[in-house]
Amino acid sequence: MKKDNNSQSDEGKKTIYNVFKLISFGTPLREALERINQMDTGALIVIANPKTLSKVLVGGFAVNCKFTPARLSELAKMDGAIIVDEKISKILYASVLLNPNSKIQSRETGIRHQSAERTAKQTGQLVIAISKRLKAISLYYGDEKYVLKSRPDLLSRLEYSYNTLRRQKEVYAKLINNLNVLEFTNLISLEDVIFVIQRAEMILRTEKTVKRILSELGDEEQILSLRLKELTFGIEEELDLILQDYKKGITLSKLKKGLSKLSYDDLISKELIMNHLGYEKGDERLIPKGNRILKKIKVLSDFDIKAILKTLQNLKNILEAEQINLVKIKGIGEKKAKFIKQELSKMKEEAMLSSNI
Repeated sequence: MKKDNNSQSDEGKKTIYNVFKLISFGTPLREALERINQMDTGALIVIANPKTLSKVLVGGFAVNCKFTPARLSELAKMDGAIIVDEKISKILYASVLLNPNSKIQSRETGIRHQSAERTAKQTGQLVIAISKRLKAISLYYGDEKYVLKSRPDLLSRLEYSYNTLRRQKEVYAKLINNLNVLEFTNLISLEDVIFVIQRAEMILRTEKTVKRILSELGDEEQILSLRLKELTFGIEEELDLILQDYKKGITLSKLKKGLSKLSYDDLISKELIMNHLGYEKGDERLIPKGNRILKKIKVLSDFDIKAILKTLQNLKNILEAEQINLVKIKGIGEKKAKFIKQELSKMKEEAMLSSNI
């Protein structure tokens, strides 16, 4: 199956984005690649333990010298591939012929890029092809390909993504305020919940895109990532609590896995989100369990929340419960019970006020 630069499946497994730390701006390898790209030559570079390449290497000569950008760029003037160790500490071989299995399918047309793609697919190692004609640096890793971007292009994409995130966050904040009001007034509908889930998923996916851009920028990542943390802080955790509150007959991990597999087009389908949550009809009456609201009460531990929900079942019962009934719950004393009632009353008042602003 063809994969592209916008793949959303990189969480939890090795993908081409895992190698960005090797080739990000500020690294010796990136400096070398940029040098070669400015020269009137191309190059083919394999980052691997030679033992993993035994079936595809032919000829060449051993170099076994310390890696430096200058040395790599000089060796690139010769024909053939260059083998660099996985730690980018030594240049091992030069003028090597890559001879991968020709039966491996390739989408490329040039011989250099075909060899790079097939070698990456056959060995699972990182192969870098630099095009003399296009002045482009292409990474091949397993079945994936990625063409490195220039710094101005990355910064432009980053600014666009941040603006997108900011707009999404504004919409999300309004949806959360609306959800607060509806939960406290017991008027929540499945559609209201789906709107919040959709927006949160969009934000988290945009966050992944930004992280990829930042990982390629490398030496500027730390400063630029602060803005990302401000825009996405707490959203993933809040989404988990919302899913816990409304999922039906499905585990949280299975639900999250199912949602992560949805394409952007699928994500805007209310019916698909509804089905993943475990509902067959969109007009079912909903009563939130109360995980999200209880989590906002700082004195409550996860054990306290679990005990409250085990006894009172849902948010409606919690809101209607007398303080004396809360005291009877294991781990909830009189002082904590009083604080819970005060906090719930305060949160409801704040939600109602925000809805009128």
